[in-house]
Amino acid sequence: MYQKVVLVLSVWVFAQGIQAEDKPSPFYLSRNLKMQFVHKNLDELEQDWPAFQHQPFDKSGFNHLILPFHYEDRSNDGHPNEALSFSFLLSNSLDWSPGCYCSRHAFFVFTRDKEKMQYLAKTYNRKLIGFVVTDWDATHGVGGKLIRTKEGYHGVLQIFDKKGNQVLEKEYDKPRSFFQLLGDMSFDTMACLDVPLSKKLYEYLCMERCKDPQSLIKLGNAAFDQDRMSVYTDILRRDPGFADVRYWWALRKSWVDDADGFYYFQIGRALTSYLIEAAMVVFDPKRCPGKEFDRNFPRQIKLMETLLGSDHPSLLRIRLNMANNERKSDLNLRRRALHTAGQYPNSYYLMRELYIAYGLPPVGYDADMLISLGIAMIRSNYMTGCSSQYIANIKPLCIALHCLGYSGVAGDILLPLCQKDLHQEGLQVGDSWPMEYLADMYFETGQFNEAIRWYRVAFKRMRSFDTDRNKVLGQAAISAALASRQDVIEQILRDRRKELDQYGITPIVKAYRDILVGKEVNVESISELKFKVPNEWKNRQKAIFLTQRDLCDGTQKYRKKILEYALYWPLSHQMWVLIDGYERQEPSTISRGFYHALEWLFPEDVWVKQAVADYRKRTSEEDQNKAVSVEELMAILKPYPPQRYPKDTKKYRKFPKAVFMYSYADYAYAIKRLIDKRDFKQARELALRFNTMMSGFKITGLRYLANHLIHRIDQAEEKAKPKIFVRRERGEGRDKVDSSKPVLSSCCP
Repeated sequence: MYQKVVLVLSVWVFAQGIQAEDKPSPFYLSRNLKMQFVHKNLDELEQDWPAFQHQPFDKSGFNHLILPFHYEDRSNDGHPNEALSFSFLLSNSLDWSPGCYCSRHAFFVFTRDKEKMQYLAKTYNRKLIGFVVTDWDATHGVGGKLIRTKEGYHGVLQIFDKKGNQVLEKEYDKPRSFFQLLGDMSFDTMACLDVPLSKKLYEYLCMERCKDPQSLIKLGNAAFDQDRMSVYTDILRRDPGFADVRYWWALRKSWVDDADGFYYFQIGRALTSYLIEAAMVVFDPKRCPGKEFDRNFPRQIKLMETLLGSDHPSLLRIRLNMANNERKSDLNLRRRALHTAGQYPNSYYLMRELYIAYGLPPVGYDADMLISLGIAMIRSNYMTGCSSQYIANIKPLCIALHCLGYSGVAGDILLPLCQKDLHQEGLQVGDSWPMEYLADMYFETGQFNEAIRWYRVAFKRMRSFDTDRNKVLGQAAISAALASRQDVIEQILRDRRKELDQYGITPIVKAYRDILVGKEVNVESISELKFKVPNEWKNRQKAIFLTQRDLCDGTQKYRKKILEYALYWPLSHQMWVLIDGYERQEPSTISRGFYHALEWLFPEDVWVKQAVADYRKRTSEEDQNKAVSVEELMAILKPYPPQRYPKDTKKYRKFPKAVFMYSYADYAYAIKRLIDKRDFKQARELALRFNTMMSGFKITGLRYLANHLIHRIDQAEEKAKPKIFVRRERGEGRDKVDSSKPVLSSCCP
């Protein structure tokens, strides 16, 4: 498939069969960075990154499938449509339960599974109920009967499990209003499947939602009708305050028109009549043209808190979303949200907001938590609008893995997704991020020929205005140089010179090309290139080029430069290879912690294993045991208090020169030695002080490393806890702890 697609490419195409000449590469990375992707399944990833502790997905919450309610009219004045409307409204009401993670509501299911639902509207077949509940990935089916009499409404509530077995049947004999019965059944269903909620919420669920009784009959017409929009429009003309109908009308209209302003205006208007959970969690007052709805929203949130309590998943999602949008870090809110998400791990969008919060400055950059949340979002039982939960969450997971130095794992996750996408969609314009990121992972692990291929695919699928387009072009050219693919570089320089010039990377690309063909290169001119942002990708490429020339020439001119850039990317394989190259030529004080830290942090990494083995061969045991003492490092860190999430980071932006006397690896190795001694208290203090110091840097790589060290201490301490086996003494009624046996670890590997 791919070779057929290549034929239609009009830009920087090269034949698949052409390979570089079989001669040594003139570039250090090409000769010394040759890795493969590493496969880890979700179980292994979850074991390696246990930061987000949560309840088992299958034992947390419920996902209801509403069945068509049956109808009995003893008043001779009713209509069967009332029962279908009852199903519709009950489906929305159950969203208020904290453990509810339903995303496929009644009328959506009724029209998508029309034949089966029309059959169930006549009679409940247990086998069919079990089938549709399982087929829709639900946990329970909820149905029953609505009975209308002259005195009011009676009913029967029935709840079924995934096998179609009835787990609850409750009769409501006393006549009451339609909405009173709706509130009663909603409350009892929540109590059965999740937890009983407050009396205030119960009273709210019993409120009337429409003024015209005919609206309930008309609403039933939409149950199996594909043209539901006309039904909703007719109802709202008569009954404009019917909030549930207005929400569904606005939602369906947005699927067709994609008009954000209109959508949020209608959502805001619906919420002025009655609070709907699904509407509250998506409403964005900043995108709503009606300013009165913006003013109403804080009051509506307050009412929601009164009904649900302050730690309800939906309320925390709203508050966290507002804080994230304003780039604010509310530690207390984040802590509460994490606890609630742990109780209800199928609260998918709460975890999404947490993911954003744990990446936000100044207290974010916690890649361990991001990986753990990313895995949980993939494994969550919540059904996203995307065709695949895996695809929807793969990007945040892979970004976090890359930040912690696991580019090979991230690439292995991305590769099958990209191959499938390329096979199905070809090279048409579309979503290019998986291909671009996969190419980055190939580039980072030294697989430069594969990187060229996927940069090319990403470039072809990008639109002309995509911000990363020129970067992808430049990265492809550098990959071609490192793969000794002169033909590719020449074609890029010939056909895409304008884009390279715009991005400012042309001098570096030309320098690579000239070295490949054996021309003299003015290395100083590359050194003098100025780019605005220190940690920008172009600056990194400049430093890598200069360092490679240094190493190939056997000089030390740019050694300091690569150490400076390693601060921005401390967990990058390319940085490690270049630092190791200098250490092989002329050992420095970096060796005191560099190899020991890498061996501790990446014990399974193939390149790290070889680099450490070579270091031990060429270094005496005495030199290997030289290390910066914990006391020296503590003295340097004395001005920085041991804080997990430092608030006032501005005062840590000015550093005494002594701070730079030691490498970040010295701190990591010192923490490792303290862990080996089981001195977790001092290890944590050192890590927290280091974390506070790093909070002053605008260097994300060091922030990720600082947080990672804290997580490593947590895992080591958890693993070191003695395991407890509970035994029951014969004839006694309570358990006794046998302290002579180890305690089972609660979470971490």
